[in-house]
Amino acid sequence: MPLASNQFKELIAGIPENLTACAPLLSAFAGKLTICAVSYGDYPLLLGRFLGRLFDSTPQEMFSLRLGLNAPSAMSREIAERYAHRHTNIELTISSTNLFKNPMMRRLIHDPPILSEWTAWFDDDSYVKRSDWLMRLALKIQGTPQVDVWGVRYLHSPDETALQFARTSPTYRGLPWLVRQNVSGETVPCFEFATGGFWVARTRVLQSLDWPDARVVQAGDDFLFGEALRQNGFQIGSFDRCVTVSDAERRNASAEEVIRIPKVEEVGRVPSVASVPEFGL
Repeated sequence: MPLASNQFKELIAGIPENLTACAPLLSAFAGKLTICAVSYGDYPLLLGRFLGRLFDSTPQEMFSLRLGLNAPSAMSREIAERYAHRHTNIELTISSTNLFKNPMMRRLIHDPPILSEWTAWFDDDSYVKRSDWLMRLALKIQGTPQVDVWGVRYLHSPDETALQFARTSPTYRGLPWLVRQNVSGETVPCFEFATGGFWVARTRVLQSLDWPDARVVQAGDDFLFGEALRQNGFQIGSFDRCVTVSDAERRNASAEEVIRIPKVEEVGRVPSVASVPEFGL
């Protein structure tokens, strides 16, 4: 049974920072999460920070990690292999060439298919910042079972090229676009999404949408994912206080291989809504 709002507040008020005391609350979530992450090139400090924060904050029996390395430097590869040797829950996928984010994501999620109930995604410049992040996520999931994807929610207002890209996707179901006023006061289409540096999704949703879209290589995957979710009746919820997201400059942005969706105008963060309780998580 989902927790009532007053039960949530009582639990959250008593959350300790020590994970040992949280173990009973986490036990029901054990084995239900696969974390996928991608590291690119010669950025060993970002990779080391991601892995260090994750394993310092999260008991390894609570999750499995599929880590993809795109064209890694020798130092990045060494860091990944040291962690994989030390922790039995890590599976490495190493490409000597840069597959780019979304082809690597497809490989991590679907080859072989993830079997856990939930899948989390981290870019290598995102990282866990609270030791109780997984317990707070489990509480969110239990308390709001209608939500299918958790993350930091934003709205973007795409141009016609991006709309056509979404319109021609196999996930498009003909629903009219959401609309919102832009900074100029014009009513324009908008996509709501969880920003792509970190999100947590039901694995069955990723499988039913065959996500990520095979046409997308690097740019625009997050807001296209958001619209694909809406078109198919899936819900996004806010989980934005336990993970630092995209804490580095964009890298390799000018690569010719990147399929681009033209830059869209950011409308801003989505405010809390009554249908998705926050409870300070």
